Amino acid sequence: MSKGRTRNRHKLRIIYDILDCCSAKPQIISHIARKANVSSLPFYEVIEGLIKSGLLTKQEIGKSTFYRTSLTGHDFIKKYDDLLFIVKPVLDGSEAFIMQSGYLQKNGKKT
Repeated sequence: MSKGRTRNRHKLRIIYDILDCCSAKPQIISHIARKANVSSLPFYEVIEGLIKSGLLTKQEIGKSTFYRTSLTGHDFIKKYDDLLFIVKPVLDGSEAFIMQSGYLQKNGKKT
């Protein structure tokens, strides 16, 4: 892989990004896809999986469908951030891993 290019995100990171963008307020599907930077085909499967697992809730308001991170989803976000904090010393020494958390970046600074 050439310098400057990023690797594909792991599925856990995609889940984190989706839950994170729906954590502050309910979002419609197109906003989630754009903010979480995911393509549409696997995206719908992931959304349905998050709803079935209780990490995301679905709410119909008028003709629009909104999605919001559940309490369990908020726990997932917190635990994901905590895990990155714990493994950061290991990841810092390895180019095989890329930390992209909103909580921690590879340089160790909070965003």
